Amino acid sequence: MADAAHEHERDAELEVLEPQLQEEPERQPAYAPAGNRAFGQFLGRMGDGILPGGAVHPDVASAIGAARGSGHTLPHAVREQVAPHVGDPLNDVKIHTDSTADALSRSVSARAFTTGTDVFFAAGEYQPSTKEGQALLAHELTHVAQQRGAPTSGPMTVSEPGDQVENEAEAVSRDVVG
Repeated sequence: MADAAHEHERDAELEVLEPQLQEEPERQPAYAPAGNRAFGQFLGRMGDGILPGGAVHPDVASAIGAARGSGHTLPHAVREQVAPHVGDPLNDVKIHTDSTADALSRSVSARAFTTGTDVFFAAGEYQPSTKEGQALLAHELTHVAQQRGAPTSGPMTVSEPGDQVENEAEAVSRDVVG
């Protein structure tokens, strides 16, 4: 049972909802002046980046927001393989595999997570040349397609295994990998 609970946490995915950040000019986020290494240490000390009810801790959500749009472009071959399965061209997807992506993934207890068109991977999880890596990537790219045009108000939350979006992502990953 403990293994199932751990697996549940590791497979958590970020839901479509993103935070509405409220500006507080007199307060700077704790990660702003820190480099990647210091930021990773900060998140490690922070503990679980998921609050009761599945909301992402505001500092983690803010850090995710700051990282969005960077990363590298999804390889063309991956786009060609997955796009027909998700009904989306996936031409604006950004892949994050650096130490910040690792720290953010660990803070939400995920191997990988998606928010908008940005897909973040924990260290060693982005492996598009392996069957398991392709399945994880297809799962996350399904979330990109699911999130297009979805509302962006409210707190960023983590979805639960068994949710409709997770079931659909799992089905697509099985179709892609075969």
